[in-house]
Amino acid sequence: MFTSHNLSRVFRSLSSLLLAAVLMLTVFPAVSSAQLIRSAPDCPSLVRLSWTADPWNSMSVTWQDSAEAQSARIEYIAGEGQTLEQIQEAGTDRIQKEEAARVDHTSTLSDGGTQWHATLTGLKPETVYTYRIVSEKSGGSASGDVREDSSGVLRFTTPPEKPETLTFAYFGDVQVNQEAEGEFTRWGQLAEKALSLNPDMRFGIMGGDIVESGISTEQFDMFFDAAAPVFSGIPLFATNGNHESNFLSGKPELYLDSFTLPVNGPEGFEEEFYSFDYGPVHIMVLNSWVYSGEQKLDEEDDSRIASWIRQDLQSAEDSSWKIAVMHHPLYAVHSDRVADLVQEHWGPLLEEGGLDLLLCGHQHVYCRSLPLTGGLIDYDQGITQVMGVSGEKFYSSADETSMERTIYGVSNYQIIHASDQTLEIQCFDRDGQELDYAVLNARSGRSGAGRFEDVPEEAWYAEAVGWAVDNKVFNGVSDTEFAPDRSMTRAMFATVLWRMNGSPAPAGPDTFTDVREGQWYTDAVTWASEQGFITGYGGAVFGTEDFITREQIAAILFRYTSQDPDMKESAAVRGNLDAFQDCSEISEWAAEALSWASGIHMINGMGGQLLVPKGLATRAQVATMLMNYSRNNPKTD
Repeated sequence: MFTSHNLSRVFRSLSSLLLAAVLMLTVFPAVSSAQLIRSAPDCPSLVRLSWTADPWNSMSVTWQDSAEAQSARIEYIAGEGQTLEQIQEAGTDRIQKEEAARVDHTSTLSDGGTQWHATLTGLKPETVYTYRIVSEKSGGSASGDVREDSSGVLRFTTPPEKPETLTFAYFGDVQVNQEAEGEFTRWGQLAEKALSLNPDMRFGIMGGDIVESGISTEQFDMFFDAAAPVFSGIPLFATNGNHESNFLSGKPELYLDSFTLPVNGPEGFEEEFYSFDYGPVHIMVLNSWVYSGEQKLDEEDDSRIASWIRQDLQSAEDSSWKIAVMHHPLYAVHSDRVADLVQEHWGPLLEEGGLDLLLCGHQHVYCRSLPLTGGLIDYDQGITQVMGVSGEKFYSSADETSMERTIYGVSNYQIIHASDQTLEIQCFDRDGQELDYAVLNARSGRSGAGRFEDVPEEAWYAEAVGWAVDNKVFNGVSDTEFAPDRSMTRAMFATVLWRMNGSPAPAGPDTFTDVREGQWYTDAVTWASEQGFITGYGGAVFGTEDFITREQIAAILFRYTSQDPDMKESAAVRGNLDAFQDCSEISEWAAEALSWASGIHMINGMGGQLLVPKGLATRAQVATMLMNYSRNNPKTD
């Protein structure tokens, strides 16, 4: 969980300001100077939320105001049906107040205004809170008078104390390509679209290179102005990229001043490195730019960072998923010295620590890698890397060798859905059109498969048994036996399919004479029959205790797939049955289904040559078929 303590930073000398002035004039000429003239806000605005303590009972709020602001507070109340002004007019005492603290910037750069921060504590889980920010300023009609300015009414919702699922958004490089204000505005619209299409989105994470010029207060203000409609209502986290740097200290000073982030990272690198937990997910944020040479890491620094990464991943062993966010890729698609150093120093640590997903940016294409360990494909223990780009600066080429999906020239964002057993990754363009989709299943290395005495580690079906157990499709016949060679009945398979779909209640009573009421399979058989996935033997017989054959399984799953409009492409796939020596043994009614099953590599044949269509399907074979089906069919998990 989050921890918090006072952040101690190194004093920055005036030379940072001088360097900033030089760099602004020489390094970033592409940004229109007409867009870099904003002054500080004149009232509480540019509001952004974050968590620096437990998410379900706290919320941190950061905002900016004019230099005249002498003090500030947050007024808030549980409930969304009324404005704070209405509550005040009613004369109630239900409003809670939290005094804010002025943020002392470590950078010498400023937009001329002030920045404020407050953390609300003691909140109730799963509760809507209405809030506003009020600042007191001098300059009334008479000398010594004080006037108040307000942000207007805003709202956020606290999550459950123990959430079972998580949905969040990832945004790659926003940066600036040509025209700052327009591009930040369009990014803000992209973020609003992401939230409108995913109202269960709990927070957003930026992958670095948020601005083009890390020494431009104007660009940071534009970014937070564009972000405020979304992130004044849900938290925003970030990592820094190379474009947030350019200070003599080597630290991304304006970035660190602008964000309020957890401070549980290694000493001397707080807010550059941090982590937090939410439901089934552990998220680790890393500053990959430390290997640029600007911070002049010594061996002690490097060792301290490495120890923190190792310990942080070890502390997350109970999490279903481990996700890291950093600017540079672990597996670069263009030559990059810093990415090579990140791979050298952190690659083994992340692999050994069981990292599942890396979210990164920097190289301005969308790429999703195959699961990789040491650069080699590893479906069981490999790390999947997703590189996003949410701005308008694009590269037109990439090394796609280890990439499963690559998209050029499109602003995009990623939505991550996590449960205990699956991690879904969706990529959308700015209009909300889906560009890519992938599902990661819980690793067999974490499964209960190893406890079964009859499932040797080297068995061809060991991974599939682990997948079946992890996904709660079916378990062993006892605590220590899986019975991989035992045949499966039709009632058993109906129950498996039913569980894969969340065990829905059937619409009515069963109509089969051999399906008794109140049995473990009754609802499953009734539901599968109602859906048309599994038919009886004509008349009113289901064949409850009959063993299921391989071609029957193919036919059932083919019907199941054909009825799902989201899997039309999969249902249209066909394989070459003539490649199998026993193709003449296939029942006529099962030929199309087996052609499909072969085409999507759900059934690969025994020894690659025999389909054995009428052979009884063992529990090990069923686990393998379903695992292959899940991996080769979008949106089945």
